[in-house]
Amino acid sequence: MASIRAHRDSNTLIIMKNSSYARPITHRINLILGMNSRCMEQVTIDGDLVLGKNAQVTGSVRANNVILGPGSIVYGDVTADGDLKALDNASVIGHVKALGGAFIRPGVRFGSLDAGGLIEIQGSPPSKHIQGKMVVNDDMDYPELKKVGAEVLRKPEPNKEPVILPPKTPIKVEPKNAQAAKDLSSKSTATASHKKAPKKGAKEEKPEKKGFFGLFK
Repeated sequence: MASIRAHRDSNTLIIMKNSSYARPITHRINLILGMNSRCMEQVTIDGDLVLGKNAQVTGSVRANNVILGPGSIVYGDVTADGDLKALDNASVIGHVKALGGAFIRPGVRFGSLDAGGLIEIQGSPPSKHIQGKMVVNDDMDYPELKKVGAEVLRKPEPNKEPVILPPKTPIKVEPKNAQAAKDLSSKSTATASHKKAPKKGAKEEKPEKKGFFGLFK
């Protein structure tokens, strides 16, 4: 017997854990299946769907965003109008289609996968039939997936810390005319100082004293 709760503020229907529900769910709601719960019919909603750990859906599933909890199983097809997340060891027997991106954890198994956005895979690929752009690590290589149409992209390296270099000392560049004038001025100063400096050991010559008009000394 099913134990169901409704959260009106978020428009969410909750099937409690260890419960079974034997009717199709086709309401405009969000739906959460608790741990070990079972839905015996198809699920078609315009909200988000969350399957708890080991939850099961016998029919096909269609929702906006879909989260498949660890160990959950869908025996039909899964169609996500938004993004799809499949956690560890989740499985879908039928075809999985996501109009947005797909995030796949290790141990996930799909019959096939088709995604409009990027497919990020951690661990082994969930199926041999994958359509879309798949992001992989540098240590992964899937030549078989390339043959069936999957485009493999290398995952970018994490951003490294930038190396900050010390600022360079600016070099002052003077115009040619100013440099020439500076050189000429330094040469004139050196020549004048050279003339003024008396030689060592030389006697200073005293000027001769002459009288008026050179008539007498």
